[in-house]
Amino acid sequence: MDQFAQDPTLLNAKTVQEIGMHLQNKYGIDVDEFINSKFDGRIEGTTPKELSVESARQFALAVDYVKQKYPFVELERIRADYAKREGFEAKANASAKPKSVKDPDAPRGVRVVGHDSITIGYNLATDEDRVAAGAGYVTGQRNRARTSEHAFENVVYYSIIHEMGHALDNTGQRKSWERIEQELYWAFEESPEFAAFDPSKYPNPDTAEKKEREVFNRWLADKLVSNYSYQGGKRGNEINMVEAIADAFLDVEIRGMNSEELSRLIHRILIEEAKKAKGVA
Repeated sequence: MDQFAQDPTLLNAKTVQEIGMHLQNKYGIDVDEFINSKFDGRIEGTTPKELSVESARQFALAVDYVKQKYPFVELERIRADYAKREGFEAKANASAKPKSVKDPDAPRGVRVVGHDSITIGYNLATDEDRVAAGAGYVTGQRNRARTSEHAFENVVYYSIIHEMGHALDNTGQRKSWERIEQELYWAFEESPEFAAFDPSKYPNPDTAEKKEREVFNRWLADKLVSNYSYQGGKRGNEINMVEAIADAFLDVEIRGMNSEELSRLIHRILIEEAKKAKGVA
């Protein structure tokens, strides 16, 4: 499929309701909170606004593209509301919500078991919002998949492709994380940086392990597609696995074989684990 394939009904729709209902009829997605957006000014520092038709269209085209290409991806609801996620104010561009259950043996006592919803946030709701957000996409090298004119003009589309990467990750119950970490380390072990590292310089095994991890992080620092792929948004820090996966997915879906080599590695494992979780060959 063309990476920018467009459903004619979505392309020609005149209202947010028409766009939402088409996705509901096509995929069984709950669109009530998408059609009836909730940018009502209840959050301090915001004013009421409506989701524009073009922002809704780009959102829907991204969902449609990923659902066509990866029909096993879970997505129960789409929403237009203040997007909330850890570390961000309620005016975030977009967010993805997993399904989870309490599990005392899981990190933070919660285990992801699937995907629930994607929300377009306050900062991408209107046509003016998209122009403002798009300007940041094409400046600098914060994300090498988002520096084109196409990214500027389709900021919602790119954002929702990223969020659909989270949806695939959650569909696979985040079981890709350990495999990705392992395969990244295998790639590091083939590097000159690894060959040059001498653990015998550090008699304490814990120190040697820490120093090796520092070398790994320096090796990885220029190899992921975006600053957002690292903790704190800074290259050279530890990998931010949840965002590295979503941005690698975006990178491969947008740039194909021109994407980063490690984006393709992450993308491959992401899709394999999502398929495995859904029993897809």
